[in-house]
Amino acid sequence: MKIWLFNPPVDANSAGILRNLGVETIVTSGDSTDAAHQGALYRLFTHYSMVHAFTMTEHEEDGTINVFGESINWFNSGCPNSPRIRANFYTKMEQLLSQPVQGVFLDGIRFSSPASSTHPTGFFDCFCPRCQQDMANRGYEFKTIQEDVRAILAMFTLGDTALGLLNSLRSPSGWMSLFAAYPGYSSWLRYRTECITDFMQEIAAWMKVKYPHKQLAAFLFQPTLSSFVGQDYRKLAPYLDVISPMIYRNYSQRPGPATINQEVSTLARLVHNASKVPYAECLSELVHIFGLDIDGEIPQDPQETLSVSTSHVVAEVLSAVALVKHPDKVVPIVWAGDPDLKNTLSLLAQTGAKNCILFTYDAGTTAHGQRFHEIIQNI
Repeated sequence: MKIWLFNPPVDANSAGILRNLGVETIVTSGDSTDAAHQGALYRLFTHYSMVHAFTMTEHEEDGTINVFGESINWFNSGCPNSPRIRANFYTKMEQLLSQPVQGVFLDGIRFSSPASSTHPTGFFDCFCPRCQQDMANRGYEFKTIQEDVRAILAMFTLGDTALGLLNSLRSPSGWMSLFAAYPGYSSWLRYRTECITDFMQEIAAWMKVKYPHKQLAAFLFQPTLSSFVGQDYRKLAPYLDVISPMIYRNYSQRPGPATINQEVSTLARLVHNASKVPYAECLSELVHIFGLDIDGEIPQDPQETLSVSTSHVVAEVLSAVALVKHPDKVVPIVWAGDPDLKNTLSLLAQTGAKNCILFTYDAGTTAHGQRFHEIIQNI
């Protein structure tokens, strides 16, 4: 299995060492992209640049509105349907694709997730005037969606219903009953998926005309979480050359968007803080709902870190491959700060994955220190 690096050291000495260790592909973002271009690293590596899909502007009206009409901040992003945000996105794409890169990785091409915002109900978006009109244009009943999403949120945050609702969702029949009773909730999830799928189709068509020889890739939420943020692997696969499920199992820093342990823990805190149901009970129910195997016991304290087992990483890769139906497209990305990284990578290799990206923001790089080269060398 080949290792790709996200935001690796880009100085000439480190780049040479990594290349000699067999690293052939890098993905960079922000300042690292600029440094990689200045250092002409495309001569050493296959180089992808990352672009954030829905970066918020200085204009408040480009922001996202939750189900209660409140403005929220999430992942430095605004409304996915903002024309100005989309125009800025294409400007950035032009800048990156004009460089000697293999292609671009899209990040944040989604709606908000529980751990994407510090606002407790930031996940329940977007209900801005743009999205309301777009829902109507697509044939959705905005009022039904708003009422049902509010109703479900209320049930999750009331002590006398929260635990019973969580318990019922351990079974597929519980989800079926929920969708039948609150059709607006399932419509809300479908609407999110339609928006993201249509935009991905638009981007792919634009690239086919403007940059036909460049690749389009995307970092997606792992399959267990993807449907909640508008990402459907089956629908997105035809438009992408590389699909990278973000399978971070034990990320230790908050808020930790896209990390399975932090996303589930954030939901548990939301229910706990509003309903006063003990945190450990909320978390235990959610662990069962998402079908997670965990390391150790369920944390009792909301400040403790939940750790999902390495078996979950394998399961998510296999799920992604099954949904995409093109195994070579799937390049999982895992956290380089995982203390059991070597075993995680070994298990990934056993799934048949040919490539894997190490997510090496500051946390990952610091965690490994001088072991970084050693780990790559011994894979």
